[in-house]
Amino acid sequence: MDEVLQELRAQGFERCHRHIIMYPDLNAQGRLFGGRLLEWIDIAVAGFVFDRTGTRDIVTVKFGEVIFEAPGEVNDVAEIWCRQMRLGRSSIQVEARVMVNPGSDKPRHLICRSDVTFVHIGAEGRSSPWTQAMRDRALQERS
Repeated sequence: MDEVLQELRAQGFERCHRHIIMYPDLNAQGRLFGGRLLEWIDIAVAGFVFDRTGTRDIVTVKFGEVIFEAPGEVNDVAEIWCRQMRLGRSSIQVEARVMVNPGSDKPRHLICRSDVTFVHIGAEGRSSPWTQAMRDRALQERS
């Protein structure tokens, strides 16, 4: 395992999603389209929250500041890493970092970072507090 992965894991991040960047994902300059990357982040964080809380009754409520650090290019493998930041009454905030693994002899590096907040919703489609079981599950220590 390389040093970048060791550092991410030491900071409490988990790899949540991988995606090979292909031609349909590129913008007019031949780089990964930012909107496509945000879609992937949203999907990865949703899966992370599903796993953490045990419920799919969640919706994205907020993306924090999105910082694009470097471009993604065709054939790079985008890896989305997540860690839980805060658990509120009905919300959960997750920090996401996107690394690319360009392969061969090039090092893995950060291309984007943001935080994403999801809210638990009840049967009426409005914000609803986490159940105790969901809260306990979300707060469990992970190895």
